[in-house]
Amino acid sequence: MRRSKNNKNNISQNIRIMIFTISLIIIPIWIFSRFFFIGINLSDSIDGKVFIVLKNKNYIPKNGDFIAFITKKDQQFFQNKQFFKKIIGINGDIIIRNNREYIINNNNYNYNYNYNYKILAKTKSLKQQDLIHWQENYKVKKEQILVPKNHYFVATNHQDSYDSRYFGLINQSQIIGRGWIIW
Repeated sequence: MRRSKNNKNNISQNIRIMIFTISLIIIPIWIFSRFFFIGINLSDSIDGKVFIVLKNKNYIPKNGDFIAFITKKDQQFFQNKQFFKKIIGINGDIIIRNNREYIINNNNYNYNYNYNYKILAKTKSLKQQDLIHWQENYKVKKEQILVPKNHYFVATNHQDSYDSRYFGLINQSQIIGRGWIIW
């Protein structure tokens, strides 16, 4: 009889220890996930493979920041997917599109910006699908685009990066938060 009571006490104590241990693990993860998330980059378009994002819909990005965002539903590829890219064009920046070439804040316009990019858009995806370049539907060979308020041009220097060259500007409402490469 006494042994049975001790077994019940041991089982009860073990259950309490398990619940306490599980709560020590789950509660911090739940709190962390409400404000942050860790992502993995499976492509070579960004130097890092692992990044952390501080979720903040009200965050106002600056040139050079990394952001996580959701693509629009009407994209050519990757509709409504989460992406992690570097901002290279913000409100007031000028983007010059000359056929497949995109120049951001060209020095010819005497702007004093930290970021001056010249990137080329591809005509085919890695799977050899035709790529539509942003603003191509206007059938203009050369144009200047002024980045409007609450919009951002995101890209990387990697030739296979799927970015604003193809899906256009990111709207503030698409941004999940600011990111940092951690590895």
